[in-house]
Amino acid sequence: MEGFSRVCRAQGDRLAAALAFLLLAAIKSDRTTLKGLAPAYWSGWADQSHYFVSARAFLHGALRPDLHWYPLLYPLLLAPFAALPDFYASLAPDLLCYLAALAGFQLVAARFGVGRWLALGLFLAATILYPRIASQWLIPWTTTLSAALIWLALGLASRFAGPPARRPTLGLSCGLGALLGLIPLCRPADAVLSGLIGLCLLGPLLARPGGWRGLAALCAGGVAVIAAYLGLYLAIYGPHPTPYMRLSAAFGLDFARLGWKAYVILIEPRPWYPYGQGMLAVLPWLPLGAAGLLLMLARRGRRWLTALLALPAFAYTVMMLAYTDLLPSGLWRYNNIHYFKWLLPLLALFAWLWLRQCRQRPAAAALALAVVLLPACLHLRPVAAGPREPARLVLFSSPPVSFQAVYFGRSLVADRLGPQYNLLDIHLVPGRDGLIYAEALRRPFAGDEEWNVLAGIPPSRPDTGLVGDEVTLPGPFPRPALARFRPAPGLGWPCWLPPYLCAAPLSLK
Repeated sequence: MEGFSRVCRAQGDRLAAALAFLLLAAIKSDRTTLKGLAPAYWSGWADQSHYFVSARAFLHGALRPDLHWYPLLYPLLLAPFAALPDFYASLAPDLLCYLAALAGFQLVAARFGVGRWLALGLFLAATILYPRIASQWLIPWTTTLSAALIWLALGLASRFAGPPARRPTLGLSCGLGALLGLIPLCRPADAVLSGLIGLCLLGPLLARPGGWRGLAALCAGGVAVIAAYLGLYLAIYGPHPTPYMRLSAAFGLDFARLGWKAYVILIEPRPWYPYGQGMLAVLPWLPLGAAGLLLMLARRGRRWLTALLALPAFAYTVMMLAYTDLLPSGLWRYNNIHYFKWLLPLLALFAWLWLRQCRQRPAAAALALAVVLLPACLHLRPVAAGPREPARLVLFSSPPVSFQAVYFGRSLVADRLGPQYNLLDIHLVPGRDGLIYAEALRRPFAGDEEWNVLAGIPPSRPDTGLVGDEVTLPGPFPRPALARFRPAPGLGWPCWLPPYLCAAPLSLK
């Protein structure tokens, strides 16, 4: 009993987090799922189905390439539990990932003078206790494992950057290198995080005696896990890109329209999109976190440590916003918000630090918040575009079919410059007003638009099984455009705060 009490005192915060996680998982699930008599509500979803097909293949030693769609690290984590019902097969590994992410977060928070229990409160508040976010930690996603790896890496890296800084031991350096190597193996796009964390560590590592040995250990840890993964990859796929890699490359990144994507994802998607909310409307405390980052970057003693956190977070956000397939129409409906879930505890921590600095440095805190709020007051009002003006949005009449048949359907919009294909060049989003919203993703519409169905795979596009639905859209086709809109920028009351003035419906007059 004494030993149990000692463990509770030493690990009480972790036990509380585990209890909260399990309690929420039970509340969010029905009785038949908890009894193992019915699948979880997410079991038939496309991503989760791929995870478990791969995990069960690993459990039975099957290395056929058609059984492994996504990167292999998360299915490998699920594999030891894959004989259980899906709900329990993911519950244990996801709980371990959640606790690992908490441990890394607490290490980072301690560098800013935030104790374990306060850090626990901030972490819970930004994750499983926050409405609209909690389920993203309970649904199986690769981002659950990547969040754990990222936070553990940041926690270890913060011990090098200080204050107080520790002399990098070879074991610590090797472990950190392994974490940095694992991060892109979980989600390849997260390689930017590993690279920036490693870059930020070069100074602290090389500034100490024996720094070159620490750097060598860091590199050795990363190379070891990458080599092991590469061996498994070659055993499954050979020296070829996977269909998932080809599809991701087909979507690609578009930095030229980064400002537009930041507006519709962060600030307000409506009326450009027929429904949805910007991240700031759901998470209105995010500007406080951004202001806290700016404030701590200005503090001499915390600058290097804050940069270690801020640079990877900023680069990751830019890359996600530039990802062509991240759209307001899928942010909440298809849970794409899970891409950002590791960032929310970071911004919660710096929102707390901003509040703490308000008493000590009120003028600096107010200035930092003003710098953040100014771009967040941007408006992009839709105005009618002339027949030959570039247009960001074109409206069509909707056939009597399901949302998925249009949203994922094989179709195209042809304009004066040629065809643009649904999902890859444009996105067709059915509205509740009997209209189809054609959203330009890669270039503006050039005029004389017509919506038409498409037979087969678009030319020069990967046939992955995910690009399009086989439902045939009922005619008549082609359909001419009903209205065209372009954005008119301005400043005003924040769109993401009540009364949400920017979300007024489009006028077709």
